[in-house]
Amino acid sequence: MATLKLHLELEEDIKVSYEKLMEEEIEVKKELELLLSRQCQLDAKMRGITKVLPTLQIVHSDALQLEEMISFTSTLAENVSAKVRQLDIARSRVSDCQQRVHDLLDLQLCSDGVTAALSSDDYEKAAAHVHRFLTMDQNLLEQTADDMQQDCATVSNSLSLLRTAAGQLQNIIVLRFKEAVQADDLASVERFFKLFPLVNMHDYGLEKFSRFLCTKLEDSSRKHLRTAQETSSADKRAPVIYADTITLLFEAIARIVEIHQPLIETYYGLGKLLKVVSALQVECDRQSRLILSEFSRQRHLEHRVALITEIERSSQVVVANKVDPKELDLFLGEITIMHSRYQLYFRFIRRRVTKYAGTFR
Repeated sequence: MATLKLHLELEEDIKVSYEKLMEEEIEVKKELELLLSRQCQLDAKMRGITKVLPTLQIVHSDALQLEEMISFTSTLAENVSAKVRQLDIARSRVSDCQQRVHDLLDLQLCSDGVTAALSSDDYEKAAAHVHRFLTMDQNLLEQTADDMQQDCATVSNSLSLLRTAAGQLQNIIVLRFKEAVQADDLASVERFFKLFPLVNMHDYGLEKFSRFLCTKLEDSSRKHLRTAQETSSADKRAPVIYADTITLLFEAIARIVEIHQPLIETYYGLGKLLKVVSALQVECDRQSRLILSEFSRQRHLEHRVALITEIERSSQVVVANKVDPKELDLFLGEITIMHSRYQLYFRFIRRRVTKYAGTFR
């Protein structure tokens, strides 16, 4: 029985193996049929590859030629670039040489011109010659003088003369400006104010001109304040006389800025107006304090504030009767006018200086 059972199991194994082999055979046949069906396509591709092979050889040859051409062009470009750099260096040296020649010619012209201008009191022309001299590279001029041994003395003498003339002209301009200020000669003040930048005295010129404008502003403001103090109570402008006075102060500053901004920016450069406005604002603050102090004294500001405070704290009718509503209305109206005039002035100044000083607060 055991032998028969083993035999049956072997037959089943054989059948299973046979069936698997049959399935594999079927799959192999399918794959062979698929490959055979693609034979035409494969043959066509092989024929295409065979035809392309000569072309690929031509492409390879062309690529080698292109590589050689690119290499040659790169070398040529590098050589040209080196030549251009050499030409640029040569051009720069020629330009420096021309500048030296021009400076030497201008040096002689300035030397002769400044002497003649000073002798004839033509300070504008003298300042122009000195300005041209100051814009030159004096170290380079001295080096040029050393290189040109035959003209060394001439160049050195011109340099010495112009340096002396520059110092002399600076002293003259300072003196003439002071005299013009003392004489209250606005035309002469502006004339010499224009010359300070030409002799490298920008800050000094702005400082002195600002001081001159502040002095004029102070005189005008004090005059208006005296007029306000002398104004009769019967005058129709009496209730707002101090508002008028501070308005005149603001208008005077605005007029100064409006008139002199083109002058300052033309001769001193953009942004220099800020320094003048800063000085004017300091004087404005000082004069405003004087006006407001007089306003407070004449309008009994502290007394009125004390009464209002007392009314707020007390409900007594007697205290309230101490305040005249009509007078209080006039008083508050004058303060309101002052505030509105200040706002107008503030906006005007901010527009003028914001682009140079950033955010104006």
